[in-house]
Amino acid sequence: MKRQPSPAIVCLKQDPQFLDKLTEVERFVLPYVADFWMRPDQHVPRHDFTYCGFICGRGFGKSWAIAQEINRRVQSGEARSIALMMQTEPRVYEVMVDFLIATSPPWFKAELRGGAVHWPNGAVALVFTAEAPEAPRGGNFDLTWLGELVAWPSSTRKAAFDNITTATRKGKGQVLWDTTSKGKNELIIDLLKLHEENPHEYPIIRGTVFSNEWFTIKYLRGEMRKYPKGRRRDEELYGIVYTESAGALWQQVWLDDHRVAHVPLQFRRRLVSLDPTTTHGDDSDVCGFAVGEECGDGHVYITKDRSDKYTPEGWADAAIDECEAGAAGIVIEVTGNSGGHYLLPNIRARAALRKSPQFPEGLQVREWPDSNGKPFPDRTPGVIYVREKKARDAKETRAYAPAGLSESGFLHLVGHFAELELEMTTWVPGDRKSPNRLDAAVYLALELAGLELTQKPDAKKQLEGVKKAHAVLGRMMHEKKGVPQFGTNRPRPGRRGL
Repeated sequence: MKRQPSPAIVCLKQDPQFLDKLTEVERFVLPYVADFWMRPDQHVPRHDFTYCGFICGRGFGKSWAIAQEINRRVQSGEARSIALMMQTEPRVYEVMVDFLIATSPPWFKAELRGGAVHWPNGAVALVFTAEAPEAPRGGNFDLTWLGELVAWPSSTRKAAFDNITTATRKGKGQVLWDTTSKGKNELIIDLLKLHEENPHEYPIIRGTVFSNEWFTIKYLRGEMRKYPKGRRRDEELYGIVYTESAGALWQQVWLDDHRVAHVPLQFRRRLVSLDPTTTHGDDSDVCGFAVGEECGDGHVYITKDRSDKYTPEGWADAAIDECEAGAAGIVIEVTGNSGGHYLLPNIRARAALRKSPQFPEGLQVREWPDSNGKPFPDRTPGVIYVREKKARDAKETRAYAPAGLSESGFLHLVGHFAELELEMTTWVPGDRKSPNRLDAAVYLALELAGLELTQKPDAKKQLEGVKKAHAVLGRMMHEKKGVPQFGTNRPRPGRRGL
């Protein structure tokens, strides 16, 4: 569909001398008549929405359009208490405050005073940052502008969003938000879902850099050269939202293509994997908790994500429940800050409480050392095997192999796990936030697939092995026996969609 131009472009095309024919007063006023310069695709809807967002390529004009809308509402008396929030305080002043002041007319000029934006009629816009998510809790706003959501800190963005939107409750209580599409996070995912469910209540405006009619061909060509073909151009210029963050080890398409409704074979081994927390409270991290199976077919199946905020007794009891239901044992991550000295005793203490006529002294807990390099034994009724995995390697080192299994079709999610899939597709190596659900799933996949990280490969021996293999192949081809077909017994990955 062809985009409609702004009235300014229409007037100038019909009469190139249009501006020269204006009176001095008209030339003074016209720059501040937003509707004259604004394209139809930049207008914020006038109906009673809850959240209205812009997901656009750079240069679309989203910040200018939102600033114009806020100034319009302030002048009309619709908005008097406004909240502004971006990822950092300097960005609020560089973008939001500057745009609000620049787009306000001289006869109703906004000004920065005491760290807030003030208008002549007493309306005020307060400044907040996603780095301090609790600050807006005492607020009472009728309009909020949230900027550059994709850049908000991963550890605080959800709390910041929840607090400031809850505080937007006066009058119409509407929220305007904007973002480029560089990356993926739970805020954007949730807003896209709301829009999909009710586009009238949660409208989203989409656009590209090419929507801006004032850019010259020379400028646009320069931008096209700056961003090579592929993801960066799609995100920066076209405003396309990808289903995973740039640099994430997993792609959503891998998870979707190899998702199954149920485990196709009788499982040979079922395990529980934990990435426990040492504290319990509203501010505590989630305890990573995954359950999975392998059936002897070379495939790994993640059947449950039971991650939640547990007490130490709670996660131990839940893991023991899974063992009583068929799991052979528990893989548990031990780090310097996870209180590793108490993890195994905690499981032992809780297991001893599981007394029954068959096991009058409770369930036994046997340590299965990581150093022995052996897979978990078969399930033994009344016995829980526990393997402590010391986190010697970086998270990405551990995650590479399970991500490769997922890409090749040997790692399957049995059903949908929204939070786990979000961590898989948004966690980027180097991110300081600990992805506990992902950690538990990674250790589970490594254990079920028999991929050990306890021994580092001997490069010298590997090189000798490669040389021997090449020598054997050379002799066989020289003797015209043909090249052997390796991997014929390995199950072929296939799509197992729902």
